[in-house]
Amino acid sequence: MKTSRYSKPQILAILRQAEGGVSVAELCREHGMRNSFAASSNGNGVIRLRPRAGV
Repeated sequence: MKTSRYSKPQILAILRQAEGGVSVAELCREHGMRNSFAASSNGNGVIRLRPRAGV
């Protein structure tokens, strides 16, 4: 199984930043991630990632 590039605490910190209003594009630039996913929230604090069309 492939190991994650980020530790669990790092992932949680990134998600907290997203919940705090930082844009996905900014998070991707800051953490060196590709912006190939679209993020959406259902209003209950759940952030869903789905592949972007045409990527």
